[in-house]
Amino acid sequence: MNSGRTGKLKKKNRRGIIACLFLLCAFSACGGRIQKAAGSNKNTVSALTGYQEPVAEEEKGSRSVDTKRFEQEREAAGITDESINEIRSQQKGRYFYEHSDEHIQKAYAEILIILNAHAEDILVSVKNEDEIATAFKCVFQDHPEIFWISGYSYCRYSTLGKEYYTFTGKYIYSEAECRSFKSKISSYITGFKQGIKSGMSDYEKEKYAYEYIAKHTEYDTSAEDNQNILSVFLNGKSVCQGYAKAFQYLLQEADISCAMVVGITYTGDGHAWNMVYLDGNYYHVDVTWGDSALSQSGTPDKDEVNYAYLNVTSQEMAETRKEDNVLALPYCVATEDNYYVREKQLFSRTDPVKLTEMFTKASIRGENSVSLKCTDREVFESVYTDLVDNHGIDPYMPDGISSYGIQRDEAMLVLTFKF
Repeated sequence: MNSGRTGKLKKKNRRGIIACLFLLCAFSACGGRIQKAAGSNKNTVSALTGYQEPVAEEEKGSRSVDTKRFEQEREAAGITDESINEIRSQQKGRYFYEHSDEHIQKAYAEILIILNAHAEDILVSVKNEDEIATAFKCVFQDHPEIFWISGYSYCRYSTLGKEYYTFTGKYIYSEAECRSFKSKISSYITGFKQGIKSGMSDYEKEKYAYEYIAKHTEYDTSAEDNQNILSVFLNGKSVCQGYAKAFQYLLQEADISCAMVVGITYTGDGHAWNMVYLDGNYYHVDVTWGDSALSQSGTPDKDEVNYAYLNVTSQEMAETRKEDNVLALPYCVATEDNYYVREKQLFSRTDPVKLTEMFTKASIRGENSVSLKCTDREVFESVYTDLVDNHGIDPYMPDGISSYGIQRDEAMLVLTFKF
């Protein structure tokens, strides 16, 4: 691409030279990759699994009930009325905490203190194991910085018709190891924050975090620690839960409210993504699928970002997945901060002026792709017919480009031209 070319785009006759056509209905579970179907010009999506729900196990209590000792152990772990109130005061903007009832919020604070202390077999203020599960999942989906657990266990103690429950995190790293990892995480965060400029809007910070993770991370189901932030921040390789937690961590560092969301994709695989709160509205974000851009040859392109899943509605996300969270999520309807709305790349018809502007901007920036979103399916099919079937995109292609690829995302109504 001629990065210095800013003049009027010239018309060219490129009929019949489209090199490859990628038909994307949606990406699979955790950053699907495209595979060419034998004997077909279409493509199928290979399912990649990666999300693992935290392990929860009941262990048999091995000691007698001694409420005085329980209270002493709570205090030794740092659980007091004062510490609980302090923790609760720090949870502003944490979606699952703020939408829990008072009783769960107290257990949430206790579990958070226990996990941070690496404590074991500590009494928690719950009535049954379901309340433990709810409080833990709320903590787990609100706090990406807790990377040293794979789940939890609990013990049930009974005496005089009353039940008591103690909680233990399933710790995968010691406190000393955690201190070392936190130092390395700080280095990653320092590098990330260098790109945050004074005066940036929350949308601009979020978009930057989305791009930063997509460009610095490789999807790899065999990646170490791929269920937590270490995989992204230390190793640059992860799966959906690692991506989602890392994105959540970066946004929280930028003072933007963000929760991790879990569910099932249309392929039946578990998946994790995010929900953000921007300018008074909730949006869904999937940075894993944002790291699914393809090169013209159909292979993953490390330098390209797929923006189709940056700030979308619940209705759009329902095209590819079903939510399955510990608490209900708001139904996201806002579109003001959708990437294509903010970047003026939303099409209600085939628009030559917008196309010229988009390709000119890509040329100035030295980019090798242009992406647009359509307002509805009828518009999508019409624009596709105009630009692809009738080769209407040809005049806008940069000089020297004799072939190009097309990605068609049916779920998000997005067309991407790769050259």
